Amino acid sequence: MTRLLPLLALALALPAFAQSGDRVFDETYPFRAGDELAVATSSASFGTSSGDLSFGDVEGDLRASTSSGDLRADLAKPGRVDISTGSGGVRLRAPASLAADLDLGGGSVRIDRDFRFAGEIRDRSAEGQIGGGSVLRVRTGSGTVSLSAR
Repeated sequence: MTRLLPLLALALALPAFAQSGDRVFDETYPFRAGDELAVATSSASFGTSSGDLSFGDVEGDLRASTSSGDLRADLAKPGRVDISTGSGGVRLRAPASLAADLDLGGGSVRIDRDFRFAGEIRDRSAEGQIGGGSVLRVRTGSGTVSLSAR
């Protein structure tokens, strides 16, 4: 079941928080495990303590964090992206034409060769540019950070 927020939220940040079991809710819209949320906003923030977060076709700014869950996001036309996990992995997919400044750190970091990455990749971090543009910052304590082309 998908629930669309009113267009009043268009230029506002939408805070949402989740609890164990991927159950997402905020003070107005309660959700059950497996529910989806369609957000019409240019900036959104989401957090969870032990559930996974998944985002499709991200356009605009995104801030997301989870203590022990995994995070997946398809980046269509991202603005500033700031993602953090304690022990979960982060899987990002984006068009090969992505333009971004990258600051990635985790248990391991992988960047698809389809991107024209200019910078430095180490075992646990990557810093540099793919054409330059919006900031894409990802931090995970022990999980893998991967950026792949779609």
